[in-house]
Amino acid sequence: MKIKDEQGKPFKAVTVFAEAIRHLKGHLIDRLRDSYGGIEEVDIDWVLTLPAIWQESAKQFMVLAAEKVAFICFKNILKFVSEIFICQ
Repeated sequence: MKIKDEQGKPFKAVTVFAEAIRHLKGHLIDRLRDSYGGIEEVDIDWVLTLPAIWQESAKQFMVLAAEKVAFICFKNILKFVSEIFICQ
């Protein structure tokens, strides 16, 4: 699946979503470091919540995008709990 930018240039949708996740992740880590100092990425348990009404293909798309930015802890442990993916 492709998404076009403002100039009409196509990009892979998973890449666009991955970059959005990367930005949000980086922003959060920066704010935590500013507020608490000494915070490292490994100190954070990341949780990716997905709406229960989403189709399985949409859920898998978001997991793939998260994996592209190592949001799912470098593929450590990925558990499926109801509609929440938890990385420990």
